[in-house]
Formats: sequence, C-alpha cells, structure tokens
Amino acid sequence: MKNDIFRYIALVCAALSFAVQGQARTAADFFKSAPEGRIALLPAAARLDMIDYFDFGSDHDSKNALNGLARLTRMADTEMAFVVDNDIDMQLVVLPVKNDTMLAVVTTIHSPVADSSIEFFDSSWNRLRRAPFVMPAYKDWLTAEGKRDPTPVEMYLPFLSVKASFDADARQLTLENMAGEYLDEQDYKKVKDLIIPQKKYDVSAGRFVLK
Repeated sequence: MKNDIFRYIALVCAALSFAVQGQARTAADFFKSAPEGRIALLPAAARLDMIDYFDFGSDHDSKNALNGLARLTRMADTEMAFVVDNDIDMQLVVLPVKNDTMLAVVTTIHSPVADSSIEFFDSSWNRLRRAPFVMPAYKDWLTAEGKRDPTPVEMYLPFLSVKASFDADARQLTLENMAGEYLDEQDYKKVKDLIIPQKKYDVSAGRFVLK
C-alpha cells in the first residue's frame, strides 16, 4: 500500500514537471535555444541581449554577427518579431501540431520592396523534411482575367514580391502582394484587376487552408 502511494506521488510529480516544461516553451524559449545559424545573423549572445533590453523597456539596439543593428520589436508567448539588420525583419512563430510543436521563421528582406520567405522546424530546431506550406507560384497570384491573358502582368511585373506575416493567436498566415509598392500608380492600374492583392490561410494542426 505504501509503495503504491509513493508510486502515485512520483507519477504526479512527473506529470507536473512535464506540464511546467510544456508551459515554458514560449517563443522566447525557442528564440534563446536556436542553434547557431538557424536565425540569420543573430548569435546566442545577441538574442539574449535583445530579450533583456525588451524586458526592461529599452529601445537600445544589439549587435548582429556583422556588427549591424538588431532589435526585438514584439514578444508574446506564441510569436516574436525582430529587426535583424537595416533591411531585414524576422518573425518566429510557435504553431502547435498533433504530436509536437512546429516553428515557423519568416524572413522579410526590404530590397526595397518587402519580400518574404518562410522556413519550418520542429521543436528541436530540425528543419522539416517536408514543408507544410510552400509560397504560391507566380501564376497563383493571377485572377481569372489575368490567367486568360497574363501578358500585361508579365510585362510590368517580371517577378512578384510577397510579404508574409503570421497572427499566431488567430492561427492565420497573411500573404500580401507588394506590386502596388513596386509599380508607380499608372502602371499598377494596368495590372490591378489581373492580380490577387492578398491571400489568407487558416493554420490548424500544421495544415494551411486558403480562406
């Protein structure tokens, strides 16, 4: 009987320990634990400095690996945003999946129009062998009219810049077509009705569903 009681207490303690560990795995925890190179230009020391400055309400910049300026701009349990260099913004998002936690890292380069890429990792920062989401291809941004005759779009937009951002709490990914910032007003009017301005995806259990 006594052994059963001790076994029960041990199991409860173990369960509480796992629960505490699970609650502790915030975006900041993953940000701190990222292996070198997973978050471009930000060594571990710089990441720790960025969090400290943010926690103290300071707008002081940290130094990235190239002595450029880096700064944390937003931090929540499931998401954080930060400036890596003058022309590079990043976002780290924690997305729960069925048996693990998935990390999404958005890198947005302003050159000068914002253009984003997204990488996906498991909770141990291993890159996922099969990405759960791939950025839409050029043709996927054409409206029905644009698909019938894509010539004007191809003439004025040899490539498309797309800005990505997650709303972790709402489980939503938004992609914004940046053609309006790339083209002048007159040229944009010529292609405006031929391209899709924005795409939104519901993100649930690791699946991305276009809204």
